[in-house]
Amino acid sequence: MQLTKNKELEEKNLDFSLPSHIKEEVNNKWFYLYEWISPKDVKMSIERDFLNLLNVLWIPLAIIIIVFGIVFLDSTFIFLFYLKFVFVVFLILLSFLFFSSLRKSYLFSKNAFLVLTDKYLLLNWKVSQIDKVNEELWKDINMISKVFEENIFSVSRMDKSKNELYKKVLSKLYKWYERIFKIMLKWNSKNMVWFGLLAWIFYTFYAILMCVIYFIWISFVWIVWIFITWINELILYKLWHEFTVINSLFLEIWRSSDSIKMEKDNLLNNLENAKKNDWKDWLLTNINDWITNINNSANVAINDSTILKEKLEKSKHKEMFNFWIYNNWIKKQVLEPLNEIYNLVKTNLDILVQTKDTVGKQILQTSDESYKWVLNAQKVRLEMRIEELKKHLDLIKVYITKIS
Repeated sequence: MQLTKNKELEEKNLDFSLPSHIKEEVNNKWFYLYEWISPKDVKMSIERDFLNLLNVLWIPLAIIIIVFGIVFLDSTFIFLFYLKFVFVVFLILLSFLFFSSLRKSYLFSKNAFLVLTDKYLLLNWKVSQIDKVNEELWKDINMISKVFEENIFSVSRMDKSKNELYKKVLSKLYKWYERIFKIMLKWNSKNMVWFGLLAWIFYTFYAILMCVIYFIWISFVWIVWIFITWINELILYKLWHEFTVINSLFLEIWRSSDSIKMEKDNLLNNLENAKKNDWKDWLLTNINDWITNINNSANVAINDSTILKEKLEKSKHKEMFNFWIYNNWIKKQVLEPLNEIYNLVKTNLDILVQTKDTVGKQILQTSDESYKWVLNAQKVRLEMRIEELKKHLDLIKVYITKIS
């Protein structure tokens, strides 16, 4: 028995595989926050459960309405019965809404997110190795998949399931009209036709009543859902704040890195244009602006990476995190492009210095005062640009030192 159980678990472990895009991101930065269940899924699951309940109770409730309507046709009791019926049904549905909302909200708050690192996963605040998912966690995964009809890393089936149940309820509604009509034709007698006609009238009354109850109930669901969503967001903020902040910092560093890489390409184009056009003032101004943007993005990325590292080190789940992979990721995202930019600017700074030296030699060699004045003005502009580039280089070097 134990061997069979272990074998089943082994097979389950083989089924747990990450989609390629998630696996790639986990391998790159060893962290991925997967949003499994959304507030919309909670609302749709409650609606689906209600339709399922309606599908199960449709025939028994219809029989009760028809039988009591025919038996107590001439009695004032029937009016009171229908009032009580509506009250009881509505009370059952409200109770169902209340308890279903509580249960779904509880499951949502604990399983909305799945945290993945290079070796571990966290769900329902239980940590497990990815390649050896324990049986308890598998039970949680299967249960959540069933309750919200969404397999892990898959598309939700909730909308499809809800529509299918809606069609089933409508199908039952029309089929019972057909059955009543067939009974009237089969028992071709005045009494049966009379009973069939009464059954048809009371069934129509029942169908209208249930439709009214359904639409009123749906309105309640919307109101309750707004309130539940607000409560769930507060709970999520409290329970998952640590991981959502970590995830947002990763995203901010990624954006800063993309910005640095994009600005590096623009800087390269401007430097090439500047070399071809004798370092014109407007081109040097553009270069200065691009380097300023790069330094701003680098500053944001380094500040975010410092905050991120502190949060990771202070996390109660820090045993999940691989700091070696994290450091390599930071270097790849920020340090490598900064080094490329530093070398690029340094090369062009050397060219500017050489150009300034060449202009200085020309000043010494020429005797034409007007030409000498032009060369001196050019040399002053070059010296200003050289000083600006040196300041930018020093700042880039500071950022490189911080992150190395």
